[in-house]
This record gives sequence, structure tokens and C-alpha cells, in this order.
Amino acid sequence: MGAESPHPHPPFGHLPPQAGEGLSTTPYPTRIRSLPTHDHSPPAHNYSPLPPPAGEGWDGGKLATRATTQPIAPMRTGTKLSMARSLRKTMTEAERKLWHRLRLQQLGVKFRRQHPVGPFIADFACLEPRLIVEVDGSQHLDSATDAQRDAYLQAQGFLVRRYWNHDVLMATDAVVEDILGALAEAGHLNC
Repeated sequence: MGAESPHPHPPFGHLPPQAGEGLSTTPYPTRIRSLPTHDHSPPAHNYSPLPPPAGEGWDGGKLATRATTQPIAPMRTGTKLSMARSLRKTMTEAERKLWHRLRLQQLGVKFRRQHPVGPFIADFACLEPRLIVEVDGSQHLDSATDAQRDAYLQAQGFLVRRYWNHDVLMATDAVVEDILGALAEAGHLNC
């Protein structure tokens, strides 16, 4: 081993004051000295800011204004598209039961399952009459995020219908009838 340093390291979390410096007045010990400043321009990286405070959502509570002022990138890219594919493979029992009734144009229109729409993935989307069908569990009860999501989708011209898992499982025919009514409301079917 080498010779010991004449100035042993101070304990972790404590730095001795430098010449001409007094003791820190902060209640916590200083662990890192400030780095010298350079005249270099900022890096070209576009780092995202810190997430907003709790309770304000991923956009700091500005979804409605952002949807009207800035276009949101489509979701059909990279990891988001692979996430939609993964959701198609792991559908809930209620989603599978409703998909069995919506697929193959049984209602006269084409539905897509776990379909990316803007920054979201819709459980079922019918693009021609612009209808979104969501099948929700109890975790969606009074969800502010769902309200923001619905506002965004409606601003894009979609009609959004939400059904509880229990209703889809126990009253599938009634849910399908309501979807037919929504298709008529969207102006696609003459019921």
C-alpha cells in the first residue's frame, strides 16, 4: 500500500471550511463544493423538467390548454406502440367479452382494440364515426385523469362512452345496445 496522506479525508458529509470561509449557516452539512463556472454554452440536450407537484398530473394541470394550443405527438411510435400491442395480449375478462361482440364488424363498423389515439390508448376505437369505448374497473372511480383524457378525446372530435367491468360482464347485451345508440348519435347508423 502507499503512504498515508498527511491530510486524512473528513467524515462523510462534512467538508472543512476553505481559507477565508466561515462555517455554513445551513442546518445541513455541506457535502459537495460548488463547481467552478465555465463560459461554455449549455449542452444541446433537451432535458425534460422535473415532474409537477403531486396532484397536478403529468402536464401540471394544463392538458386542456395544451390540447388547443400545441399539437400532441401521435402515439404510434416506438415504445408506445409496443405498449398497445402488449395491452392487446393482456386484456381483462370484461374487455375480452366485449371485444367478442365488437370484432369483425358485427355492429356494421370496424372497431380496433387497444388503439393509440394521440397520447392515449383507447380500449376500443371506431375511427370512422369517431367513437371511443372504455371498459373501466373500480380504479377509475372519480378519476381526474380520466376526465382530462375524455376532454382531450372530445376536443379531437371523438364521442367517448365508458362502461364498468361489472356491467360488461353481467349485462353485455345492454352495453352493446348502448354502443349502437352511440353509433347512431355519432351519425353513423340509422337506428
